[in-house]
Amino acid sequence: MNKNIYVSLLLMLLSMVAAKSQIINLGYKQQEKGMFQFLFNYPFVLDRYKPYEVMLGIDYTTNNRKAPSGLSPQATFHYYLLDNANSNYLLGAGASAGYLFDFNKGYSNQLRFSPHLYFEYGLLCNVRAGYDLLPTQQRGYPYISIGIGGLHLMRRLRMM
Repeated sequence: MNKNIYVSLLLMLLSMVAAKSQIINLGYKQQEKGMFQFLFNYPFVLDRYKPYEVMLGIDYTTNNRKAPSGLSPQATFHYYLLDNANSNYLLGAGASAGYLFDFNKGYSNQLRFSPHLYFEYGLLCNVRAGYDLLPTQQRGYPYISIGIGGLHLMRRLRMM
């Protein structure tokens, strides 16, 4: 196994223990080239009665020589477009903004803004399609991310 995957798994475990967060994603991101992705967000606003959420977190992707990748602390806002308490899916639109610490030799550290559409099904399967905008490069990179986790639907779970 690649050492980056071990680093990602360790980051995920430490993050879960330290912050007790419920918004975790582990998966595959296609952006010019495929890469492993780990996403951890701590929700500050997460309520079953509100159609939005606000989170702080980190996004980690393995090396990608064709697009900037690395570790990015970020803030994320999601607004739910299709969200019904009786369904096991949701569709949302959102945006993340953060600072990317790039692990590639061909790119420098930089600000990153990422508008996206987000679809989650059954608590554990999610798809995110978006566009990473990098103002310092005056360039953007479309992406699609498929993963397990997400867990945004957990805000609707009730204890009996």
